[in-house]
Amino acid sequence: MTYEIFALEMRSLKSYKESAEDIERRIDDIVYQYAGVRGISYDKQRVSFSENMLEEQRQRLYEALDEPQRELDFTVHAIQQLEPRVNRHLNALPEDIKDAVILLFWKGWTYEQLGKKYGYTGRGMQYRVVREVTKL
Repeated sequence: MTYEIFALEMRSLKSYKESAEDIERRIDDIVYQYAGVRGISYDKQRVSFSENMLEEQRQRLYEALDEPQRELDFTVHAIQQLEPRVNRHLNALPEDIKDAVILLFWKGWTYEQLGKKYGYTGRGMQYRVVREVTKL
């Protein structure tokens, strides 16, 4: 595997997960606007509402939720497709490199910070990470 493809997969997965969180917040905001009225209960897990909601209100709410829900469905599907592959690659790396890669791509550390943590120069750490990833 090339380092570039590995890096793209790691960044993509992180981006999809962050997008899913943003979309879920947007959905919650829409629901709050509509269901915040007393007497309307909302089951977030099933995206369903109590019978106290008028049919017209329900229709407007579902129309407002349609686009973000499709985005969320797409994003969740992308995560489900990409995450097992990324995890398989991560688990194939030596433990210290795996930890370094997670810090690098998920926590935003630099190679210089990683090098200090693991006793290398930034360039040396980059070389180690790239070398181990390309062995995959």
